[in-house]
Amino acid sequence: MVYISIAQRTLGDITKSSQIILEGLKLTERHSMMELKGSLLAQLGVNYSESGDYQKSLELYKRAKEIFDNENLKDDGYHRELSAWMEETIGSAYFNLRQIDSANYYCRLSYSHSADLNASWVQYLCLNLFGEMERSKKNLERSLYYYRLSLPVAVDAHFIYLAYNNMAMVFRQMDNKDSSIYF
Repeated sequence: MVYISIAQRTLGDITKSSQIILEGLKLTERHSMMELKGSLLAQLGVNYSESGDYQKSLELYKRAKEIFDNENLKDDGYHRELSAWMEETIGSAYFNLRQIDSANYYCRLSYSHSADLNASWVQYLCLNLFGEMERSKKNLERSLYYYRLSLPVAVDAHFIYLAYNNMAMVFRQMDNKDSSIYF
């Protein structure tokens, strides 16, 4: 269900994606499937975030994090990795709500936990968010620093593209068109 909802969102149908998630949440309640419930809540949070409802996404991310932090789940590192991801998404929601101090706190927490777990994909997301926070404060050199740091931990071509695209936007903001075009 998680992957079907992601596919629907990727195709641009957030409504269908959310419907699938809500149906899945009903099943998780009936069958006490906590791990799946956490994953579905996280994906519903992504849908709300992409729709611009950052407050609702924040609530959903916090609920998912509570589930992933539950000691009754099998601790194979996977749930701790998902918990670290939820910390990053909570930070991102706070950033979009213009609560930079809270965003910074959760992003630092996530980065620390993901580094301990060697979860490079979460580290990448954190470094990208640090770059966004610095760019929002007009600390453009510092923003570039974080985007550059994200490249070695980028796990796929999409993440590499995003890092370079973010650098190009910063160079454009700096009125450095040659570098902007290069990236």
